[in-house]
Amino acid sequence: MPLMQTYSKAILGRLQHHYGADQFELTQIKHSVLAQHISVCICIVFGILSWQFLPRPFFHIAGVVIAVISLAINLVCIYFACAGNRKAAKSALLIVATGVIFSGIYISGGFPYSIATFISVVLPIGALRGYGTRVGIITAILVPVAGISLWYVEHVLGWIPTVYDNQGPSALNYFSIWLIGYSLILLSVFTKHKEANALQTLLDEERKKFSQLAVTDSLTQLPNGRKFGEELDALIEAATGTEQAFYVVFLDLNQFKPINDNYGHEAGDVVLKLVARRLKQCVRGIGMAARLGGDEFVLILREPLSEQSVEVILARVRQRVSEPIVFDGIELCVSASIGLTQFPRDGVTRKELVNAADNRMYTDKSENQKRRA
Repeated sequence: MPLMQTYSKAILGRLQHHYGADQFELTQIKHSVLAQHISVCICIVFGILSWQFLPRPFFHIAGVVIAVISLAINLVCIYFACAGNRKAAKSALLIVATGVIFSGIYISGGFPYSIATFISVVLPIGALRGYGTRVGIITAILVPVAGISLWYVEHVLGWIPTVYDNQGPSALNYFSIWLIGYSLILLSVFTKHKEANALQTLLDEERKKFSQLAVTDSLTQLPNGRKFGEELDALIEAATGTEQAFYVVFLDLNQFKPINDNYGHEAGDVVLKLVARRLKQCVRGIGMAARLGGDEFVLILREPLSEQSVEVILARVRQRVSEPIVFDGIELCVSASIGLTQFPRDGVTRKELVNAADNRMYTDKSENQKRRA
């Protein structure tokens, strides 16, 4: 008992390590691994029963061989699942299911006479669930083809021995009954699967929409502060330990508050939207523009750029921001105060870069106010 508990804890630990980030996926893979352990037990029992009760030496050997092969594939499947290779685990599961079902059909009467023939509907359903509609349909076609081939080799050609010597002509009746049930079950499952896929597509679209809203500024449609932070952290991680440099630019609008006070928030919103569009155009292909909130924006210049190129870009930003904006026939004008920092010269963490850029932006803003005064 303690050995089983230790084994279970080890298995659950490996699954948690690889699939813990997605609890739904973790639950699915736990059920899959549990099914594989049950299959292992069935294979062992099948091998013992085959040796004890099957009537001929051929079936003694066949039963044990089938059990051993199925057992081995089951163990491989469990290994892949615990190693995080879910695709290989699903493939192994489909292989062992195919082997067990068809060997069971053969040993218990052959296709289509065996009662186990009806279990073969599990194969296309499993393929559908694991690999999608196309593979499910192909498997649904291959199962009857494989069954008829097995029947032909066994009952017509006589290349393999039969357990029950059924008469060939009656096979059509058996096959017809099986095919009707098989088709009805698959039709129902495929219809439900199509409906589930349609619902899942809608759900994915909604999730994508909400995910996008979480990192997008609702007014300007630029990335928001959260997205800026994620992008900056990713750039720092990628550039740490390398010679690669990038730039962070903080930008604050001058003369924006009087526009809000004199012409209303609608005018302010128009200004923010047009400034956002212009900033986005200035850094297209070389970085990103984001809105932190209010009249504060930030730019990240990712591409390798010389200091001279950065100065040209910032001059372009100042010029574009200061272009007049027309609102209700009135020209509204703002300008930009800018703070520039370079990684790693001015900081190697998000906090250091943000603080440096923010301080330089306010220094620039103070100088602009002195010039206007």
